[in-house]
Amino acid sequence: MIHCAEQILISRPDHLLGRALQRQLLHLGHPASHIIGAPLPDFHNLAETRAFLEAHRPEQVYVIAQDLNNHHSQPKICDNWLPDASADATLIRAAYLCGVRRLIYVADSRVYPAPAPQPVAEWFLCAAPASPQADSQAARVQRHCLRLCDSLSHGEGSGPRADFRGAVVSEVYGPLGRGDGHRPLATAPMGLVEHLLRQLLQAEDMAENRLQLQLPPGTPMALDLLFADDAAEALVYLLELPRQSLTAAGRTNGTNATTNAGATITTGPCHTNVGSGVATHMERLIRQAALAVGYFGLLDPLTHSSPELAATSRCLCTRRLRDLSWEPLIDLECGLELTGMDLRLRTRRRDRGAVH
Repeated sequence: MIHCAEQILISRPDHLLGRALQRQLLHLGHPASHIIGAPLPDFHNLAETRAFLEAHRPEQVYVIAQDLNNHHSQPKICDNWLPDASADATLIRAAYLCGVRRLIYVADSRVYPAPAPQPVAEWFLCAAPASPQADSQAARVQRHCLRLCDSLSHGEGSGPRADFRGAVVSEVYGPLGRGDGHRPLATAPMGLVEHLLRQLLQAEDMAENRLQLQLPPGTPMALDLLFADDAAEALVYLLELPRQSLTAAGRTNGTNATTNAGATITTGPCHTNVGSGVATHMERLIRQAALAVGYFGLLDPLTHSSPELAATSRCLCTRRLRDLSWEPLIDLECGLELTGMDLRLRTRRRDRGAVH
């Protein structure tokens, strides 16, 4: 069991998931003074990152991928670019060098190569490497960091072994999605759900009778949605689990996995999927989002030929996490209402501040 007296570092405390993690840790009794706050160093700089970690000595580190659920920034990789130079990999390596005992790296479902059998299980990451031509920089970084955590946890030496774990989360959404309430919404990073809710709220405020939603390129026709506080609860739970329990669950689910080439995966996966385990179709998501914000105008229907949509599904197999006795609590209807209400309140607060 993790002690509440331990120092904790969240690499992106202003991220939607970072804020949810803070709420969960406070709920469990961790003092706010033990959650390391800003200013944080430039995690691209190994020397600066090591100095920061040496000064604060965190016992737990939550590393949220820099491009987690970012649908607006998916650049292709460059031939001379190395994922080990990323901020995520630098922080993980610095944490190991500074003696951090517990760390969990949080990636998203883009780490899995396409096409993948749905819902995609953890073993598929090792069974089917992605094609570099179709790969994104974010996916390559996140895969590298998951494997880095696994390799560092199995490092040799007679001293205490680092316990670095990995998690792959589905599409996370929820309240407090912007780290700075005074920042213009147009420039704030946002996930797919918030992107939809913002357009619906604007249409509802302007009494528009018809709306054609704009979606980020490559949006899947169906995807796994998880409320941020559920995701945070699962991540804290995963970091608290004894290593033996986690390893046993992975070995059980990975023993009989077979790759497309006929090879059998006999070892447990190095990460755990965190999601609802249910694929929500985009049409259902849009209808439910419209109800959540009170928009009753006409919505132009989506088709498989829409240029923004990819005729794919992105859903995670969460059997391993459910075998470890964890399930999400917040359903889609409740989660969208909470997110839409938060977005509306923060928008009005910003507008009121601009007037005064």
